[in-house]
Formats: sequence, structure tokens, C-alpha cells
Amino acid sequence: MDSGSNLSEENPNRLPKALYAFLEEKLKLSPIPFDSLHNDSDWTFVIKLHTYIEASLNHLIVSHFKDDRLYQIISRLEVSDQTKGKLAFVKDLDLLPEEYRSFIKQLSEIRNGLVHKAENLDYSLKKYVAKLDKQQRKNLWNALASTFSYIGKWEPDILDNIIKNMPRLALHIGVSCIMLEISRKTNS
Repeated sequence: MDSGSNLSEENPNRLPKALYAFLEEKLKLSPIPFDSLHNDSDWTFVIKLHTYIEASLNHLIVSHFKDDRLYQIISRLEVSDQTKGKLAFVKDLDLLPEEYRSFIKQLSEIRNGLVHKAENLDYSLKKYVAKLDKQQRKNLWNALASTFSYIGKWEPDILDNIIKNMPRLALHIGVSCIMLEISRKTNS
């Protein structure tokens, strides 16, 4: 993606039609909350993103087995449990690449760290990213780079700038790209 792209947290690009269709037709969810994520607090933003990823994983796994009766069972599984959760199914069935699974796991870790403590209601993603050590930042960068590749080639310095200065946008794009990939896989 060229450095002249017009991405910002205040004015994110509208969701592609394919993502709206996936939300409404496959997940049976309104796209309005997803499209308005930029208005939410960081705490709410992370919780909503994780909810959309979880709904997408439910759809991916149930679609793989072509049996809607499994939805109630699959929807109750934890997302990131590597032995008996949704990501265990996704890995063992080779439904998403390792980099996407890594991003989902990291998003789940962020969400799990937030949801159980009331003092996290004023959570800041920028502060979170600033506190990451070198290896954690590298892991996040690698996971996001793989999801961003869904929409084109990104210069490393541009992607690094987005992650550091606009982490909400980075996570929003990452989740959107994974959902588009799940939509593509479940429509074929």
C-alpha cells in the first residue's frame, strides 16, 4: 500500500460490501456496530472486535463440518485454548494460516486481560502497545503484517507506524481481513 493512502482512526474506510454481506447473511449480525467501532472506548472496541472474531470462527468451524447442529457446541468453546478451543479446531483442520491464528490468540489475550477487571474500563491501546517488550511488539507486528497482506503489500515502516500510532486501526483492519478470509473460505 502506498504511503499516500488515506487511513486514519478518525475516518476509517467503510467496510467492503463483502464484509457487510458476511456479517448480515452468514453471521446474522448487523454491520452497524462493526462500522461504528471508531466511536467506542478502547475497552469496548477490543471486546466488540473479539466478539466478531469469535462469531466468525464459529461460522468457519460449523461450515467446515456442514452441520448447523454443531453451532451450540462450538459457540461455547473458548477461542484461544490450544487443546480444546476454537483455535485448536482451526489449527488441526487447517482452516486458517498460523499467522492469522497468532493474531486471534493475541487479540484474545488482550480481551481476556480486560474483561475481568473493572479498572480496565479506561484501557488505552496506545499505552498497551507502548508497554510491549521487543519480542511482543515483533509478534504483534508479524501477526498484523500477515493479515494486512490480505489487502495488499505494505511497507514495513508504514505498518509499524500504524501499529504504534493507530493501534485501533491496525486491529480493525486485521479483524476485517480475517473475517473477509473466513467469508471467502465459507462461500467456496
